[in-house]
Amino acid sequence: MALGLGLGLGLNNRGRRGSPAEKTIKAAIKERHHIRAVRDGVGVLIQPYALLRAAGDSILHGVVVMVEGDTVGAWSVTEISVASLSGVEVYDATFIPADAFSASGLDGIIAVVEPVDPFKDADQDSAGAD
Repeated sequence: MALGLGLGLGLNNRGRRGSPAEKTIKAAIKERHHIRAVRDGVGVLIQPYALLRAAGDSILHGVVVMVEGDTVGAWSVTEISVASLSGVEVYDATFIPADAFSASGLDGIIAVVEPVDPFKDADQDSAGAD
């Protein structure tokens, strides 16, 4: 019975165009939220930078920042097949996109994180306080 449940989860079209996982990832990218998911049976926390379509598959370019609750030390953008993820959900915490990420040269972009200036709002707030 457990085999049947696991098999069913693997076949729910998570990586297909317009799938619930893809919609969740697009929403997270738009608002710069982390996503939580299970990949290869392991819980991960990911900063999603771009969602692409390549050869009919949805591919997430993201930085895995935690694996099973442990922080990952190196900052590195990883290509992750959306079909390999299950239980994808938006996590409350937001992130500031790193300058090291560049979407130039990426084809088939569905969604990409917008760069932000973390000091812009602070400057405007402090200017209004005078």
